[in-house]
Amino acid sequence: MGFMQAVWEHGVWLKAETDMGTVIVPANVLTIEDLRREYGQRVEFETVEGWGARLSAPGYMDCTEWTLHESAEEAKAYLVDTYELCERCGDDSPENTVCDVCRHAADEEGVEETTGQERVS
Repeated sequence: MGFMQAVWEHGVWLKAETDMGTVIVPANVLTIEDLRREYGQRVEFETVEGWGARLSAPGYMDCTEWTLHESAEEAKAYLVDTYELCERCGDDSPENTVCDVCRHAADEEGVEETTGQERVS
């Protein structure tokens, strides 16, 4: 998972309930017609404003599914907890090691926090 980067961004999302489960996508990426073509006609959806979070590999198509959160802090905390990422920047670093992104020791105090891959649209 070292090539994957944490991404959390604010926007409007389509949250669709399909026969295959819940699908969350940015509203500007797919239309309802696209979702119906992909998942069948039985698609119930709503538009939601909030913070989406996922891991993504820039330059590749690899990524995890989007999840929705009410704040940037909740989105980042979800990624940190779910994928065991650095609490300061979202880098994939084992506990008690030096983070490759912000170069801090996990137990070191007084290191300036970075914003990772936060994007606001």
